[in-house]
Formats: sequence, structure tokens, C-alpha cells
Amino acid sequence: MSGPVLIAYDATIGGHLGLLDRLDLELWRGRSLHLLAVVTLPPVAPFEHDTAGLEAMALAAETAHAQVILDAQVERLRACGYDASGSLVRGPAVDGIVEEVQATDAALLVVAHARGRTWAQRWWQGCLPKALLDRSPCNVLVVMTG
Repeated sequence: MSGPVLIAYDATIGGHLGLLDRLDLELWRGRSLHLLAVVTLPPVAPFEHDTAGLEAMALAAETAHAQVILDAQVERLRACGYDASGSLVRGPAVDGIVEEVQATDAALLVVAHARGRTWAQRWWQGCLPKALLDRSPCNVLVVMTG
């Protein structure tokens, strides 16, 4: 393993907590850690009136909040002596994560999988870890968070 450990998480409020708090980062002491905050775009609503302006404002606010959290997490890791960096992607989670794995030449991808979701949540959101296992060019570690 020569590339960084890429830790990808859902950038919604608290999304980083479910994953980062369950990792034993000491396993990767001396390795580069790259945090990837993923802001998924909401599905387009079938409204007849134009809500694009409001949706764009909400997405911009969510992205700005995610960037603040990402920056704080990177600084927290650096303060603990880790070689840490971070980036944020917007869009479909699998595509963004795989592109970042390729761009950073990551040796390991770490993602969360929440148990206890309803069948409707699983149908709507799909199974991110399974899709990543199929598409990731590196090893994938799935951390159970629920």
C-alpha cells in the first residue's frame, strides 16, 4: 500500500461522526489520510413551479457547512500528528468517490454502512458499499455504523 487511506463519508450533519468515531486510526499512523466529504445532490422534484433558486441556495448552504466540518476534521487529525488532507465532492456518491480514489491513487477506501435502515431507505438510497466494491480500483473497508 503506497497511496493514502481515503475515508469517504456522507457530508450531511453528523455523517462524519458515524464513521470517524468507529475507526482505530492508530492502525494507519504514519500513512497519509485523505477525508472525502460527499454531498449528494437531491433528486429533482416534479413540481410545476420553479424552485431551482431555493434548491440552489439550500445546496450551497449544505456544501458550505460540509466544508467547515471537513476542514475541522482535517485539522483535528493534523493536531493528533496525522498527515491529513481533505476534499469535498458534490453529486452521485459512487461516481465522486471512485473519481477521488483514482485521483489520489488511494491504497484503501474506507466507507460506512448503516444498519437498521428501512426497506424504503435502502431502495431509495441504494447500497453504496456494494456499488463501491464493484467499481473501486483499490481495496474497500466497510465500517458498520448502525
